[in-house]
Amino acid sequence: MKKPVPFARRLAIVAAAYLVAAAGATAAMIAASWLRSGIPSSGAAVVADSLLWLTFLAGTYIVAAAAPPSLVAIALAELNGWRLLRIYVVVGIAIALLTYNAGIGDWMFGPSEYGFPHDMQDIIIGGGLVGGVIYWAVAGRSAGRTNGPSKDAVVGAAPETPTAGSEAKKDEAA
Repeated sequence: MKKPVPFARRLAIVAAAYLVAAAGATAAMIAASWLRSGIPSSGAAVVADSLLWLTFLAGTYIVAAAAPPSLVAIALAELNGWRLLRIYVVVGIAIALLTYNAGIGDWMFGPSEYGFPHDMQDIIIGGGLVGGVIYWAVAGRSAGRTNGPSKDAVVGAAPETPTAGSEAKKDEAA
């Protein structure tokens, strides 16, 4: 029987990773949309403060809107022990596009009558990519484990499994 402490610790890591990834994705999308439409002409401190508050406000909504598909993806990753970076990038992009197309685009970028274009898919894809990479860095590279990341998580390679031929080669080398 598994101990409850490692499970609770893993659950806390996953929850923190989700929140940090959502905040990072939100900040990336806001910064990218500012770069496209023009950075506010205020001083650097005001721009940084605006980014912080917009990330908090928009991030709260994004955390809630992206939670259902994210919970499914996180559960699958933890149960199957998925640790490859490319899985988290693809899933992050898919969740971002799904959430955007579910109505968050109108809220975040405003209806087109206010002059904000709805062709922001590249910014949304970038936000999903950033969120996927951040989640992988915090929790994904150790998915399915309760004792830390595996040695192959950074590289993204599958662990080597011994075969009958590899044992014979080791015996010949010795």
